[in-house]
Amino acid sequence: MNDKTILYESFHGRLMSCNPYAIFKFLLNDERFKDFTHIWVIESSDYIKREYRKLKNLICVKRGSDLYLRYLASAKYLINNTTFPYYFIRKEGQFYLNTWHGTAMKSLGKYIKTTFLEHSNTQRNFLQTTHIINPNAFMQKVLLEDYGISKIYCGKALLSGYARIDLTLQETNKQRLREHFGIKEGEKVLLYAPTYRGFFGQAEFEYATITRLLQELSVMSFKILFKGHHETLKYIEKEDLRICDANDREIDTNELLSIVDILITDYSSIAFDFMPLDRPILYYAYDYAQYKKERGVYFGFEELGLKYCKSIEEVKVLLGDTKFLSAKNRYTHLKERFFPLEDGNSTQRIVDFFFFDRYDSSKLYQVQPQKPKILMFQGHFMPNGIGSAFKNLIAHLRQEYDFFVSVNGGQIAPYPERLAIFDSIRDKVEILPAVGTLNLDIQEKWLLGGEFVGERMAQSVWRM
Repeated sequence: MNDKTILYESFHGRLMSCNPYAIFKFLLNDERFKDFTHIWVIESSDYIKREYRKLKNLICVKRGSDLYLRYLASAKYLINNTTFPYYFIRKEGQFYLNTWHGTAMKSLGKYIKTTFLEHSNTQRNFLQTTHIINPNAFMQKVLLEDYGISKIYCGKALLSGYARIDLTLQETNKQRLREHFGIKEGEKVLLYAPTYRGFFGQAEFEYATITRLLQELSVMSFKILFKGHHETLKYIEKEDLRICDANDREIDTNELLSIVDILITDYSSIAFDFMPLDRPILYYAYDYAQYKKERGVYFGFEELGLKYCKSIEEVKVLLGDTKFLSAKNRYTHLKERFFPLEDGNSTQRIVDFFFFDRYDSSKLYQVQPQKPKILMFQGHFMPNGIGSAFKNLIAHLRQEYDFFVSVNGGQIAPYPERLAIFDSIRDKVEILPAVGTLNLDIQEKWLLGGEFVGERMAQSVWRM
């Protein structure tokens, strides 16, 4: 293990961006890290930001490659804003910081509605971490409780603010960005940045809806920019889907926000990143009822006191409303709940926390007194005597014990009768879904295969 190596991964290697990128930029200018090697996980060399391509202590690796596996196993410090693959196991002595990537409006963890136990690998990653940072108490609750790990988490979770929002609040790159996009003096910048529909791994890109809005906006007196969700990059970058400026991976979203005057979004966490600037946000939620039903949301626009538009005409009306556009202190009522710590110093707090174990103890997640824990494997939730006995056991003992049930989702989801039993207990226990397959070398695979597994195992042990 290399004590002076840091591996960064953002959005599964699609971008150099988000919280890991903000931390990386900070460390490059910190004398304490001048001898460190920085490993960036990136899908293609084309996605390496130009300003860092000649950096001598930067190594870029492709996700899933042999070199990726080597550094994943040997770097002392690991920083990720999503998840490492299902086969990752943190070694003793490694430190793993998960920063996540936003304050969520859409449901996460066990409340995701799109696919059965979709959160499995994320939960597993959180359990592998030594450190988690959060922008607010709401997200701390989401990452620990909604992913079912608050009672068994052994790392440290800190309220720190987001490093990436420091990039939004900084003034350093504003002129360069304005020149990059050819923004004229005094020209207002409008950014449309929707989230994706569908579900993770099979995102839907609503080309017709997006292009229609952009075409309507193009005749207005704004510089129009578009930024798609990282799950839709593969659609946006097809030759016939080049919509307008800002699609390229060279530009970090949070740095881009620093020059944006008006944001149009929907259910994306980008809205909470933009709020500290106190600039107008329009929510174009044309599929609000459908989205709430299919994906689920933690809170509605009405609850947060925010206006939303169901049609392009409503968007255009708000863009012409001088009172709406010039309002001040528009998010004061949401600051304590969603961005209480965004003062431009979040990255410093995160670096102190992760690398030097220095932090404000009042911001550290405190594990509450708990009951004894029982880990169980019930089987596949078949409607038989075992299933009934299991339900009765939970009902009788859950006041005295915390139950954690390991499940194989593939053996439950296709069977309605098994799902019914699972649904009857899922709110009474914490679920630990199995993810991936066994990590086996060639010899182990051979030993576990074929008709004479027991005999081969015995021979192998004897030879050892």
